[in-house]
Amino acid sequence: DIPNPNHFGQLGSSGGAVTILNNNVLMNSDFFTGAFPANFGNALAGVFDLRLRPGNAFKYETTAQFGYNGLELGLEGPISRVKSSSYIINYRYSTLGFVSKLGFNINVVPDYQDLTFKLNFPKTIVGSLAIFGIGGKSSIDILESKKDTSEWLSKNIGKDVYTGSDMGVIGIKHNILLSEINRLKTLFAITGERNFTDYYTVDIDDKSIDFSGKRDLSEIKYFASMSLMSKLNSKNIISNGMNIESYHAKYLDTVKAINQIGFNSNINSENIFWFTQTYSQLKHKFSNRLSTTAGLHLQYFLYNNSWSLEPRIGIKYFIDREKRSSLNFGYGKHSQLQPRFLYEINSENNGIVVKSNKNLDFSKANHYIIGTEQLITNNFRIKSEIYYQSLFNIPVKKSIPYYSILNEGADYSINYEDSLINVGTGINYGVELTIEQFLYNGYYYLVTATFYESKYEGYDKIERNTAFNGNFIFNALGGYEYKVGQNNLLTFDTKFLWAGGKRYIPINKAASRILFEPQYDINSAYENRRKDYFMLNLRIGFKLNKPRYSLLFSMDFQNITNYKNIFIEKYDPMRGDVITEYQLGFIPVGRIKIEF
Repeated sequence: DIPNPNHFGQLGSSGGAVTILNNNVLMNSDFFTGAFPANFGNALAGVFDLRLRPGNAFKYETTAQFGYNGLELGLEGPISRVKSSSYIINYRYSTLGFVSKLGFNINVVPDYQDLTFKLNFPKTIVGSLAIFGIGGKSSIDILESKKDTSEWLSKNIGKDVYTGSDMGVIGIKHNILLSEINRLKTLFAITGERNFTDYYTVDIDDKSIDFSGKRDLSEIKYFASMSLMSKLNSKNIISNGMNIESYHAKYLDTVKAINQIGFNSNINSENIFWFTQTYSQLKHKFSNRLSTTAGLHLQYFLYNNSWSLEPRIGIKYFIDREKRSSLNFGYGKHSQLQPRFLYEINSENNGIVVKSNKNLDFSKANHYIIGTEQLITNNFRIKSEIYYQSLFNIPVKKSIPYYSILNEGADYSINYEDSLINVGTGINYGVELTIEQFLYNGYYYLVTATFYESKYEGYDKIERNTAFNGNFIFNALGGYEYKVGQNNLLTFDTKFLWAGGKRYIPINKAASRILFEPQYDINSAYENRRKDYFMLNLRIGFKLNKPRYSLLFSMDFQNITNYKNIFIEKYDPMRGDVITEYQLGFIPVGRIKIEF
């Protein structure tokens, strides 16, 4: 497991503004949307099984590009051609960060950089070895002290915020054939992530700046795993494995309210968390058209001695002898740890500070899927899937009856809720359709449509929409390559996204005006959606291929309809009203890439 692979991501979440993952170093990867096999654990809904490709083992190659997302340099080549060993390394630095360091004045600069590498040694005397790593650093300063005071979201107080995040992974993987039927895979890795924010309060009258809070959450994980795969015969393959993880964590979150002398500490702790996972799985072929994969996954959290035993099964049946049409079914019980900092949150009980979340159990779910896949031609396929997920053991809070941890991650902040108990529930169900034309005769396209419902129950047992219940998502992308001359290409690509708007808790304006800070209408929590999200992008590119190098020039026209998608809504005490901040409208983005 790796930390959140996004710049500006929050600890315990999976999203961020800019991905650290670089498609120039990735090879084919698997995305399991539910009922995934027994070798994966500590996840409720999905698993992205990423693979870094090896470098070119025969010749040296260099890639350099400049675009909106960053300045990028990639190197790869052989270490030993005889032993087919190779290296690949890729580095990127944010474009706006680079421009600001040249002296240009930019109000808010998203400054980030990332590095990915892999050293591949497939033929050693002890088997196959690979050393790999990925890491990223990001920071951004949002300073109201540099704004005109008319833009402040307060009567006489502004805020300066310095925030950022870091993540890193380094590991070594070893594969060896113990015999004709047994393969052993061993992995050792160290991962780390950090999320930090410093807050300063700015007085509108004298522009004085006062330190008012700090959040610094960090984890270093030591990871070891071993798995043994045995091919017993042509019909049976059995896999067994175990992971051991040790998290060394430091959590600090302390704030000071306006006109307050001291600080309130939401969390201030150092601890070590041990977590183990074991699994056993059998893949059996009943015939050339019918196969099943079944297994058990066991995970144990030593911090509070919570554990979960999870059965998994998947069945695949080819309807025709040519194996162009298939029907599949999957069931899995899945469990996931809470974000580890939640276990350490401080709570006061009769004047004594305690960790009221210490005994939280795993969140759990039963997941069922049934799907079909039809390969119409060698380059065209249709997939469909119906799924149902029943969640239980979800942390909720008695004093905030509508609260559920299932809604965490929908906003751009971390909630430090104490006194949580595992009595909440939820359901997710829907249907998905995918139509895909692989690149053939110069063109490709992919269309996906999803219709779904996402509900939950808090402590009050009232069923509500989750914050993520947008009800539908529609994606379409496609492109065409036109040959110019002998080797050059003119390319056209487009991408379209239409999704149901985000659910929200409305602000009670009348109560907010009285208290001069946002108050929410809890009785209407997540009843309504904001307007739909809509985005249409177009890219035009030209690739010049020469014997020793190639050049790519492209221009992206993002959000070409200039549609105003909502970013966030805030209460403005100065106006006594709710204001809406929108995401960027139409953006032209150029890119130059050279490969040699």
